Amino acid sequence: MANAFYELYRQKAVSPTPGLFVTAAVSNGGLVQLTTSLPHHLQTGDQVAVANVGGVTGATGVFLVTDLNSPANTSTTFNSTNFTLQGSTFGGTYTSGGDVMLPDATRKHNGHFVRWGNGASTAYGDDIKVVALNVTSTGGADPATVYTVNLHTDEYLSAVASAARLLTSSNLSSKLDSTGSGGTFVGGIAQAANVVFSLAGPAGVTVEAIALYKDTGLDITSPLIAYIDTATGLPLTLNGGDVTLVWDTGANKIYSI
Repeated sequence: MANAFYELYRQKAVSPTPGLFVTAAVSNGGLVQLTTSLPHHLQTGDQVAVANVGGVTGATGVFLVTDLNSPANTSTTFNSTNFTLQGSTFGGTYTSGGDVMLPDATRKHNGHFVRWGNGASTAYGDDIKVVALNVTSTGGADPATVYTVNLHTDEYLSAVASAARLLTSSNLSSKLDSTGSGGTFVGGIAQAANVVFSLAGPAGVTVEAIALYKDTGLDITSPLIAYIDTATGLPLTLNGGDVTLVWDTGANKIYSI
């Protein structure tokens, strides 16, 4: 396995205006109910801006949403595609189209969007972390649980067993793209300050790969971004001391898209 990106929803990680696409609109108790082409990961009370919903009056504007839970959005399941627009009034007949745009606060916890910028409180800034992985070693000093990467199907951090996560960093700092502004969609080159894992352990276990992910606060909605198992210093056997992860200073920095 060479260094690579996780593939699911990757296009949404590089869009300058990431959003959701509407596939249906119906009346639900007089409110506008929208269906999106992908699970929306919206939570009741999130704010959205809706436009271009063909044939339906009352579906244009800024609304709070009510998630319709199909099934219930819990700590282990986030796959609803339906929600209603609070305070809306349905009219007409849906024909086609529809765009749902999310404000920064909503995008931050939404697993479909990854924005590379400095600081989670500013535009294009998400909490990005690095996890060091055990991927091949079993028995002996290494944990028995290993992570076997699947770039086609692994979408969220929950795909990586906790026992295979040897180290987890704090949020990356000084995140910039190649132009020095936020958002990988501008220049396509992701860079950040080096990472220090303090008093990394347990001693004797071997780090054989790392993965970058966006931390939403829940493993089930924290999207995996990139997988790296070919780099100077890998594999690395931990000895209980600090470990410094030094990013490449060449043209591609951490990664290039």
